[in-house]
Order: sequence, then C-alpha cells, then structure tokens
Amino acid sequence: MLPVSFNKMRNTATMKKIILAILLICTLTNLSAQPKMVIPFEPQIFKGVNRTSIVYEIHLKDSLNRNIAIEEFNIKSKNTLLLNDLEFISYDFKADTNRFLKNIWIDLDTLPTVLTNTLKCIINGKEFVIEKDITIKDNVPLVIRQPFKEGIWFMAGGPSDSSYHRTFSQKIQSKYDTDLGGFILGYCNQRFAIDWIGLNDKYQFNKNEGNANRDFYGYNKDVVAVADGKVIWTKDSIPDNIPPNYPDSIYAAETALGNCVLLDIGNDIVAFYAHLKPGSIRVVIGDKVKAGDIIGKLGNSGPSTGPHLHFDLRKRIIEPFTNGLNRYYAQSVSYVFNTYELIGTGIDENEDGELEKIEKNKRIVNQKLPESNEIIIISH
Repeated sequence: MLPVSFNKMRNTATMKKIILAILLICTLTNLSAQPKMVIPFEPQIFKGVNRTSIVYEIHLKDSLNRNIAIEEFNIKSKNTLLLNDLEFISYDFKADTNRFLKNIWIDLDTLPTVLTNTLKCIINGKEFVIEKDITIKDNVPLVIRQPFKEGIWFMAGGPSDSSYHRTFSQKIQSKYDTDLGGFILGYCNQRFAIDWIGLNDKYQFNKNEGNANRDFYGYNKDVVAVADGKVIWTKDSIPDNIPPNYPDSIYAAETALGNCVLLDIGNDIVAFYAHLKPGSIRVVIGDKVKAGDIIGKLGNSGPSTGPHLHFDLRKRIIEPFTNGLNRYYAQSVSYVFNTYELIGTGIDENEDGELEKIEKNKRIVNQKLPESNEIIIISH
C-alpha cells in the first residue's frame, strides 16, 4: 500500500490536470464562440448595357446559435465607402435558427481588386467586429448565344439587385466549412436567371384574354442550345398548365422545373431550360448538340402561370449533379450574349401582366446581358 501522503499528492496532481483541462476547453470554446461571417462563393461580375456590378452573398451565423444583433455593416474599397447598410435577411430554415443572409449588388465604374466587408454586431451584450477581404476577379465573361433563333422578348425577372430570381436562395441545413471558417446556409442558384416571355410587334404578351396557352405569342417557339454541349438530364410528360393557374403539388424536386433540359456546356457549367412544352423535347441524355440546335419548344409546364422559358447557367457543386436536389444546390454564374438588339425597358405600371409603357433605348448590343424588364430582338 502506498503512503497516505503520496496518495494525496497524486490526487492533487490529478485534480490540477483536470482543472487545467477544463480551463483550456473553456478558453478554446470562448475563442470559437463567435459569429461566423463568410462569403461562401466567388463574386460574379454582371455586365449590363448601362452598368457593371459585383454580385455575391454573405452568410452569417453564430457558432453557438445565439441571437445576433447587427449594429453596422459596410463595404469599402481601400478608403472608399461603397455600401453602408445594416439590413440582413433573417434566413431561418425549419428548426435551424439565428441565421442571416445579405445579398450584395454593387454598381461600379471601375472594378476594385479587393473589397473589405466589415460587420459590427452584439451577442449577449458583447460586441464583435469581423472583417472579411474578398478578391475581385474581372474574368473574361462567358459568351453564349440566346436560347431562341428569333423573336421579340421581354426579360421578366432578369438580372437586377431586386428581381425575384436574385432574391431567391435554396436553403439548406447550416453546414460548417473548415476552409471558410463558417457556415454555408444555402445556394443562390438563380442570380442571373431570366424568364423569357414572347411579344408581338406591338409589345403585347398575348391576344384575347390570355386564358389559353395558344394565346401567348411566345408559346410553341423553338428553343435552342446556347452553346455546344452534352445533355445530362431531361424531364418530359408534365402537362402544360391552363393560365394563370398551376398545382402547388408541382413543387417537388423532380417537377419544379417543369419539362426541362439540362445541358453541360463545359467547365462544370450547366444551362437550365425550364417549363418546356410536353412532348416537344428533341434530345435525350447523352446527346451532344451544337449551338443553335433545336432542343424543344417553349411551354407552360411546372410552376408557371403563363408560357415562358426560364433560362440560367449554374455551376455544378454537389455530385451526382442530376440526383434529387443536387441540381438546385448550385451557384448561378454570370454570362453575356454575343449580340442582340435592345429596344428598351417595358413598364408594367398596374402590375397586371401588360406593358403600359415602353422606355425606348434602341441600340445594337455586344457581349452584355439584358437587365430585368428589358425588351430585346433576336434575329439570326
């Protein structure tokens, strides 16, 4: 048996180790217990007719899921203040709470090389200040042709800082990313999406009352490949809706795009063609197509109130990309069209689906992307 005095010494040493371990754990917890602000995906450059913009998102969540009171937020380029706006979107997802999202869209005459994002917030009475620098790359834009061979088209929900496509984000359960040092909360998969609606030469969407698909001037128009590529997914057989109604049940992973074609055009970029006419799709998975090849016809399938084509480009992130929700867990990427004729901007003052006024600004445009509500003419 060991002497009593030795046992006391051993017990004392053990207790000291335990206390030190507890203090170390508490210290590490306090160091990591702070709000995590990340810019999860590379900023995109939008190049419109009248402006060049930097577009990205900020995801914010506390590591201990505490509520965050945002006090200040600004973005600077060196000493120049570009944005001073503390409004974040509450971005809860089911029971996953205390999450925040901020959509950034900054118009600039000259692109900076670095932007500094600074957040000041308070959690349980304690102030935190976080700074994140983000490098801006003015890459050569991806140039594609339009998804139609001809026609007059209205760019519904097209690129802008407030369009319904820009503000949409596919939420996910908060996912910690060790490389970012913070949480990914979702995917902005439609930043630069456009709903293409056909017009006649009087800039009208439809004849009669618009209660039948055939009344719409864009309905049944040929849809074409915007670039050389390979078909990686198709969906057909979903019936067209009767305007302006559609069933809520259509919002499922397999049907949310309506009849559609997904075309991989290289570098993990996928062109999305949604709401196509049932029975019109001419391609199957594995087909290789050339730019300008007809792939289907404009329809009104899926979650759609009237005939139109939803088109956008997305970057593949999670594989296999075509499985379930993986095609929605993607990032919308910027692009430009080779050339088109701009007519101007359509104004729907009464929000009744009719253009009461056209602000004309006719010109030939090269290597730009139309903005929301612009009207363009395609002729190839």
